[in-house]
Amino acid sequence: MPTDPREDYDAIERSVVLIFEDVIGTAPGHVTPESRLVEDLGCDSIAIVQCAMAIEDAYDIENFDKQGATRILPTPSGPPVRVKDWVDFIYETKPE
Repeated sequence: MPTDPREDYDAIERSVVLIFEDVIGTAPGHVTPESRLVEDLGCDSIAIVQCAMAIEDAYDIENFDKQGATRILPTPSGPPVRVKDWVDFIYETKPE
């Protein structure tokens, strides 16, 4: 029986929030899908790499950086990157 894609998305969202909470060492509930990585969560490049590695492991995504992940990495001149951007990326690229 096929699963509801929204359920898959919601599960990914919960998982990614937990990964960010764990990596940055914040209290449960501090990270939301709308949290901006740098501006709200204070993520530095090391925290972002650690999150990417945890997500690679959790979702069996190989070569995270080669699958278009550059669009979800903060840059000084780019728009703020939110946790939701990572959820969208994982949902679109995760293996079936």
